[in-house]
Amino acid sequence: PGRAYIGRMPVGIVTGASRGLGLALSRSLAERGWRLIVDARGAAELERAAGELQRLGDVIAVPGDVGDDWHRKSLVDAAGPDIDLVVNNASILGPSPQPRLADYPQAELERVYRVNVFAPLALSQLAMPRLRPGEIPGIRADLAEWTRVTGLKLVDTVEVAPGEFEFTIGKP
Repeated sequence: PGRAYIGRMPVGIVTGASRGLGLALSRSLAERGWRLIVDARGAAELERAAGELQRLGDVIAVPGDVGDDWHRKSLVDAAGPDIDLVVNNASILGPSPQPRLADYPQAELERVYRVNVFAPLALSQLAMPRLRPGEIPGIRADLAEWTRVTGLKLVDTVEVAPGEFEFTIGKP
């Protein structure tokens, strides 16, 4: 059964929301009445994106690096006591072209892992006590729109625990 949002907007955190997939998903959620906390490393680019998103709904922009503990805490605090969705979209590529592993600068590899692996886990752990249980109404519609916008497709949905779903997204 779906969850009703009587008297309140659903709340989501979207990292890496200043462009690309993060911006497209944020735009779609804002159009559907979500209150969003969005972030990106580039303050100017985030401010531009947030300006667009704020015309659609309630959006709070928090510039910073998800690799920083204090920044992840500020995202969760800005969301408030109840969170319905966390989208860990922020990432970094590292050196380009990618060097051989033997030649990969260790400090850069640690930075890539900090942002792409450890930060999403840490943000999710911070948000978990505030995540509301249950199915989000319209999430399939939101995913359908998201896949239409991005050109990706929903490959699989698995209920990993009662009311907790894991989505697999892939290229068509």
